[in-house]
Amino acid sequence: MTALQLVRRSTGGIATSLWKNGANQSSCRYLATEPGGIRRPILGKVMSNAEAPRQIHTTAPSLSWPAPHVERLQENLWRAIGLSSWTARLILVLVLPLLGAHAVGQPFYSLGLVEGSWELGMGIAAIGSVLVAFALWLAMLWRPGQLRFSDRVTPVVRGTIKNRAWRATCVAVVSVLSACGTDTAPQTADVEFVPPRDTDILLADIEWSTEGPRIGTPTNLTQRGDYDNQPHFVPDGSGLWYTANDPQNGQSDIWRYDFASGMVARVTASAPESEYSATPLPDGSGISTIRVEADSMQRLWRFDEDGSNAEVLMPELAPVGYHTWADENTLVMFVLGRPATLQRGDVRTGQAEVVAENIGRSIWTIPGTQDVSFMQQDEDREFAIMRLPFGGGAPELIIQGVPGAQYHAWAPDGTLFTASGHLVYARIPEIGSVWQTVGDFMDLHLTFSRLAVSPDGSQIALVAELAVLENFPGN
Repeated sequence: MTALQLVRRSTGGIATSLWKNGANQSSCRYLATEPGGIRRPILGKVMSNAEAPRQIHTTAPSLSWPAPHVERLQENLWRAIGLSSWTARLILVLVLPLLGAHAVGQPFYSLGLVEGSWELGMGIAAIGSVLVAFALWLAMLWRPGQLRFSDRVTPVVRGTIKNRAWRATCVAVVSVLSACGTDTAPQTADVEFVPPRDTDILLADIEWSTEGPRIGTPTNLTQRGDYDNQPHFVPDGSGLWYTANDPQNGQSDIWRYDFASGMVARVTASAPESEYSATPLPDGSGISTIRVEADSMQRLWRFDEDGSNAEVLMPELAPVGYHTWADENTLVMFVLGRPATLQRGDVRTGQAEVVAENIGRSIWTIPGTQDVSFMQQDEDREFAIMRLPFGGGAPELIIQGVPGAQYHAWAPDGTLFTASGHLVYARIPEIGSVWQTVGDFMDLHLTFSRLAVSPDGSQIALVAELAVLENFPGN
């Protein structure tokens, strides 16, 4: 073994040969690398192999981290972080707030699964921002087995990494704040119209003038691919009840849409029964509905506003399809049969009498009176809107219906609305028995059925579905 080999073995350092002289002896000076990266001379004389110092023993230094190949990997990773820093910032600043804004601007829900609002957008942005910021921290600070800076990172590099990490954290915070900056309801003129996927409930403003009402651009409230129908405004106008079907189990329940928050809440949940046609009780204690019971029988039931305390109202009368209240004790109902009949009943006695036949499915109490309006079909299968006097007597004609229209609704001032196809019509009391077109939505390819007007007359709810397009392959 040569002196150079011996020193290499005994020191664990790296010996560097400076010169050799002669064939039988190695004349060398050498340096040894000690722990901490300091190099110093071990011997300063020329030695032969026999003169090599046998007593040189130094403690072998621990290998410093990172190893060369790991250090190269870290350098490449830092370069990648540098190249992707702007991309990361764009993701944090732009994409995440857009996700939050989407949840803010849309009624994010699916029956029984998610009820969402601006909180959902805040959660999406917050979770995404934290994850991205945490990933940047790990990428810049990671060492196998421990989360601290490498021993070989200089103060300048350490400061750069800290600045980048703090900037990433600040950008994440800004992203969350920007995503949560809006909490308005979706009923704004700037929201792009979402076409119905099945029967959806649309909400539009009614603009009143001396020439009569006009229907503004509608907003799709429900936006689901299933049955959403039978809207009825709550008495204070802050929302509406409607019937929604759950495609997972075929169950239909009453839901309430709140205009201020854009959120929905389930009112009834009574599987296997289903509820339809929510109507406010005259005493304000809750709602009355048509319940399809487990044996498929349809009866009239009442519920508190939260869906509790269910009670059947007319146990001997079935099958009931639709209803309205003339006063606290008097009901006027559509009863299924051949033909379908209009019956007036008293909840105190449970008795009912037939007052008209061949009627339609639209029944309303006329504002300011206890009279009831309904639609009746003539021999030509066209509908007329009729009045049933509260004090008794035969039904009276109000106005002949618009061809194709099967539903109507009242504004509080006595204006009568109906719809057929893509058109909405109104009969203004001052003008008389003349229908005026007050809304044309042909450009939206809609066809309307049921409708309801808010208690103050400022809004109208319309049940709509996509019209059949001629020569369209999807038909």
